[in-house]
Amino acid sequence: MANLATALFGIASAERLIGVMPRVMISFRNCRLLVVLALWAMPYSTYAGGTIDLHELDSLFSEQPEANKALRSTLEFPAVAWAEVRLGSHFKALGGARMGPYSFKARVRSSNREVEVVLCTSGRFLNSKGEELPESQMFEAARLEEHLVTLLLRDVSTRQGAPSCPP
Repeated sequence: MANLATALFGIASAERLIGVMPRVMISFRNCRLLVVLALWAMPYSTYAGGTIDLHELDSLFSEQPEANKALRSTLEFPAVAWAEVRLGSHFKALGGARMGPYSFKARVRSSNREVEVVLCTSGRFLNSKGEELPESQMFEAARLEEHLVTLLLRDVSTRQGAPSCPP
């Protein structure tokens, strides 16, 4: 018990741990409000990504035809990419939809080295008439329109972190 007390609380004796526990338990009870607030806010987060068929990104690649041609001639693309954002069920018509940035690992044809390709996008939420919705109404969107802003490449063999899209 003393080892556990020392590891968890930096307290050298079990007797002192027992004296600390009621205060710890009280502080956990006081956190109920925070837990309730966190559970309430959870549906509003859209950070869970997921895979997407790479062919679904063809419209984004077509926005920069020269870059697309250069990439496809020098890189071997996989069948799927990773979408960084998955829209939650609070989006009435778009729940489960994916949104950029998108990333995938590709092989350089000439050297067989692996590179990471990131497609940075900007998105607009539209109603059924194709009109852009203000942020306060984005959960009512009928469709999402994305445009390619930047293409990033990174040699996977380097120790540098993953490339990040500009804000």
